[in-house]
Amino acid sequence: MPEAATLGVAYLAAWSSLMDAAHIKSGETILVTGVSGAVGQAATQIAHWQGAKVIGTEIRESPSDADALINTTGKDLAAEVKSLTQGTGVDVVLDCVGGPLFEPALNSLRRGGRQIAITSVGRRRVELDLIDFYHEQRRLIGVDTRALTAAQIARIMDRLREGFDAGHLKPLPTTTWPLAKAVEAYAAVEKGSPTKHVLLPQQ
Repeated sequence: MPEAATLGVAYLAAWSSLMDAAHIKSGETILVTGVSGAVGQAATQIAHWQGAKVIGTEIRESPSDADALINTTGKDLAAEVKSLTQGTGVDVVLDCVGGPLFEPALNSLRRGGRQIAITSVGRRRVELDLIDFYHEQRRLIGVDTRALTAAQIARIMDRLREGFDAGHLKPLPTTTWPLAKAVEAYAAVEKGSPTKHVLLPQQ
């Protein structure tokens, strides 16, 4: 049950983005920014389950199941992606960072590619070269999981269950805490702990 409690936000966001919004297909290449985060990890698992490849980005070296990892510190993201895709660019971007990575991620798309926006860290306003955007026939799609209805969530969770039952998906690393240590649990989250944290009313 503690593992199940951690699935909602991350896996709902990843599924809504990749499957319902981007409609990823087997053989496509997906760029996931912030790939070691909860949504990034869930997205990597879902993409692999669907037969897609994953290029991940991070600002530090982090464990990842992505097929390739780009440390974006001091690097041209679009150039790095083009190098990994024989100059073509990726089919889909799942941008779990936004802010300063929004435009470099957009420029990493192939012609006709689609970018999914789910957040923006650091700043709300971003820039893009509109002429390049429409010449390259790219698509930008926003996903808001807070707008999902109970029926939509149930449908997605049923599809995710298939992946967990078949072993394609695995719960994220989970740490449980007694309610009396709630302050310590929140402190661990604030430090950027790679695991999900669950408070148990009784233990």
